[in-house]
Formats: sequence, structure tokens, C-alpha cells
Amino acid sequence: MERIWYIKYAPTRIEEFLGNKSQLMKVIEWLKHPKPGKGLLLYGPPGTGKTLSVYLAARTLKMQVIETNASDVRDVEKIKQMASGVGKQKTLFLPNHVILFDEVDGIGGLEERGSIAEIARFIKESRFPVVLTANDAYTNKLRPLLPYCELLKFNKVPIREIYARLKYIAMKEGLEIDEKALKFIADKSNGDVRGAINDLQLLAQTKKHITYEDAINTLGYREYDKEIFEVLPVIFKTLSFKNAMFLASQLNIDFDLLFEWIRENISIEYKDPEDVAKAYYYLARGDLFRKRIMKRQYWRYIVYAQALAIGGVAVAKKQKYPGFTRYQYPLKIRLMKQKKEERDAMKEEMKDLAKKLHASSKKIKDEYSYLLEKLKN
Repeated sequence: MERIWYIKYAPTRIEEFLGNKSQLMKVIEWLKHPKPGKGLLLYGPPGTGKTLSVYLAARTLKMQVIETNASDVRDVEKIKQMASGVGKQKTLFLPNHVILFDEVDGIGGLEERGSIAEIARFIKESRFPVVLTANDAYTNKLRPLLPYCELLKFNKVPIREIYARLKYIAMKEGLEIDEKALKFIADKSNGDVRGAINDLQLLAQTKKHITYEDAINTLGYREYDKEIFEVLPVIFKTLSFKNAMFLASQLNIDFDLLFEWIRENISIEYKDPEDVAKAYYYLARGDLFRKRIMKRQYWRYIVYAQALAIGGVAVAKKQKYPGFTRYQYPLKIRLMKQKKEERDAMKEEMKDLAKKLHASSKKIKDEYSYLLEKLKN
């Protein structure tokens, strides 16, 4: 069975760690000098390196990690056994160890009543450092733990770092993948490294050459539609550059897709020819930066591209246009989807003919597709 890529390509050195490097260094420093009776609670979105940082820090300090997750600590008696075992005794292989409670916010339910309180007691009594991870440190169920923990927040990993890691993995796996497809996967991840690598592996299961269309069609348009219809009215109705940029930054929307939606709907929303011309001017300037990004791989230009294409279009109008606007699906994306469906239908037809003619699908496509098209017409 093929290994999961996010495990296969997990960083083994501090230099390879993505995003939250300052948090990683704080974990190392905390493990060097843990405070008696205190644990360290790492919290933040999934795929930002919380659990990985503990393992890298422990490796750096030659410590062993004793890990348990939410499903392992639902039984209060098991936690008590841990407290009398690994909480007080040294391990066989290494003189020091760190105890990791992973995904503690996954604990819940009546059958687990008392588990959080027992973990708090464990922290107070443990002779060794205790680290916990959670997506949300301030959920009600974790409140009893907070007085016994120092909190360290992990942030979403920058898209440019995720893109670079995806490109490295693609190269190691021998994938031929369009730059635009890699960028789409990185943008779609919303700062989740693990999610981005999983998406890349999903695409690689079907083919070794991956196009932008493959990425969009496999990973889906639909999950973006709701968010796009939330952000478009803000961009087109607000007169505030700041409001338009803020909302766009909060949503998990691929910038290239959002760009097409804006391009398609400027002339539908704006009625004044001067507003339309000004909006398309800003959009075109933003498109220049998009092209330079793809040509030079200079990702800092993305800031200018987004500012012009989103904020610039928002402030291009002299006044707000009242009333409801029915935004149209971008023609370019509709055509891409239609072409994909046509190619899929043709592939199925070629497979059927290949069986009947005892030839490969490739041979049918190369030598008979023109004749078949003529027969249809």
C-alpha cells in the first residue's frame, strides 16, 4: 500500500518546518524549561504543524514522545494509570520524555465526564513536560484545563510555503503538474499543509500529468460557490477598499476563480460606463501581476494582484448600485467544465470501441477519432 504523502514527506529537520517556525522554537524552549504543574496547550487550525512541532522539538532535544489522543483518554481510569506510569517514571530508551495529549478538544460526551479534570490533575502531578493540542483552546469543555496550561497559537501556513512544498513533492514523485494547478491546490488548502498534500496525492492517483482543469474538476467547483456568492456582493456593493479585501482574505476561495467571477460580473453590476471602464482598468492591472507571478514565480506580487483586482474594482464606482444583482457563472469556467465532460464522454466511447476493435484506447483516439467524427456528422 502506498504511504500517505503527508507522513512520507513530513519534515525531519527544523529548517523544513513550514509556517510557524517561531512557535516551533517556543515549543523547544518550553521543553527545555517546563514549569512545574503547567502544561503547554498548542491550538490553531488543522494542518498547521501543532503535533509535528512536538515531535521535531523532542527529536532536537533527544526526548521521546509518549502520545495519546482523544479516543485514548476517554476513560478516567486509563488517565490515572498513565499518571502513575509514564507521568512519573523514565522511559526505557531515553532518560526524558514528553507526554502529548493530541486533539483534546475531541473529548466529549457523558461517558467521558471527568476526563478533562483528570488530565488537569495529570498535568499538576507529572514529573515530565505535558503538551496538548486542540483546534480551539477556548471551547467550553477545555475551560477547566486553561488555568494549568500556557497557550501557544499556531497560524495558517502561508500559501507560498505550501506551494513550494507541493512543488517539491511533485518533483520527487515524478509528477508533471501545471504551475497553475499547484497554485490552485495551495490556495484551496486555506493554510492547511496536510490537506494540500492529501489533495495532491488524490490527483496523482489517476494520472501522472495533471492540468489546471484536472485540479478544478477533481477537487470541485461547488464548495466555492457559496463563498463566492457571499463575497461578490461585498466587492460590488461596498465603497470600502478595506472591507472588500478583508472579506476576501477570510474566505477559502481560489484567487484565479474569484478573478473570473469578478471579470464576468463587472458589466452586470456596474451601470455607468466610466465605472465599468475604471473597474476593468484595475482588473487588467491586477492581471498583469498574475502573469508576472506565473512567469517569474515571484509570489510577493500576489498582494498587488489581489489589491487591484478585488479592492480596485470595489472602489472603481462613484456610488453604490442599489437592488439585487443576479451574478452569472463565468463563461470561461463553464466552457472548461463542458470540455471536461465532452472529453470524459469521448474517453468512455473510445474504451467501448477499443474492446470491440481489439485495440488500445490510444490507438482508437490517434487513428480513428477523425473518421468517427466524420461518420457522426
